[in-house]
Order: sequence, then C-alpha cells, then structure tokens
Amino acid sequence: MSETVAQNFKVELSERLDISSAEALHLSLEDALASGQEIKLMGADVEKIDTAGAQVLSAFYDEASKLHLKVDWIEPSDTILQIFTFLGLTKKVGLDDQEQRDD
Repeated sequence: MSETVAQNFKVELSERLDISSAEALHLSLEDALASGQEIKLMGADVEKIDTAGAQVLSAFYDEASKLHLKVDWIEPSDTILQIFTFLGLTKKVGLDDQEQRDD
C-alpha cells in the first residue's frame, strides 16, 4: 500500500476507505508520518469513502500539520473531492486548490 521513494513517501489509497479498511489506512498513514518525508497521497482509485475513512484522513492531516510535514494529493478521485466538499473539509485536507496542484 505504501513505499518510500527519494524524498517522498507515497501512500496508494485503496478503492474503499471505509470502516473495514480504517485500521489498515491508519497504519499506512502512521508509517508515512514516521518517515518524516513529504507525503504523496495517491487517490485515483478511491471509489468509496465513509465517515470512518474521512475521519482517519482528517486526523492524519492534523498530525501532519503538527509535525510540519507537507502532504499533497496526486490525482484525487471525484469521490474524494465530492465527499470532502460535502463535509466542508477541502481546506483542512489540502483539496481546496487541487486543480492548481495536480501532478
């Protein structure tokens, strides 16, 4: 699910970010934080997010901010954009200016 590449820690998000995958997502994001590197969230494959998935990602952004770690989205899916827009959390999770930052 995740790997270290150069100065970036890439986290490949699964198709489903829901209660059944919340623990695995949390562990993967903890590894990314522990790396101390810039983090790239690969979100192109995400098709479903429930409250648990959104909470894990939101808490991850809080912790990354406290650690002064840069986090960028790489190709977030429409589902990601829709869910975080609906929740009013696009700014909190770095999606507010996504069109300018797509790699």
